[in-house]
Amino acid sequence: MENKSIARKEISRIKENGKEIVIYEYIEFEMDKGIYGTLIDIFEDYEYAQDHGVFWNQDDDIQLIEVDKIVEELDDRMIEREEDEIFKEKLLKEYLYPKFKGYTIWI
Repeated sequence: MENKSIARKEISRIKENGKEIVIYEYIEFEMDKGIYGTLIDIFEDYEYAQDHGVFWNQDDDIQLIEVDKIVEELDDRMIEREEDEIFKEKLLKEYLYPKFKGYTIWI
């Protein structure tokens, strides 16, 4: 895993004269290694991960995450579970929201 990650969020989309202009906001940052490990722990099953916005590459590393889909799944996982069972979910959600709400992150 490289140290630099990039978060991208679509700001606007304009269609004119058969062309489309898309404007994105980018944030370059260092993904916390503990958070990355937590992502792996929760989303280690490829099918489950893809269904919830976590995409792996051929080297078995997480390559891309869709923050809003992940947070939605984390919320679902925290329903009707004891406080001591949801530590990883809470940690991950606190790291991602609200800072990266609406973003896609390349790790």
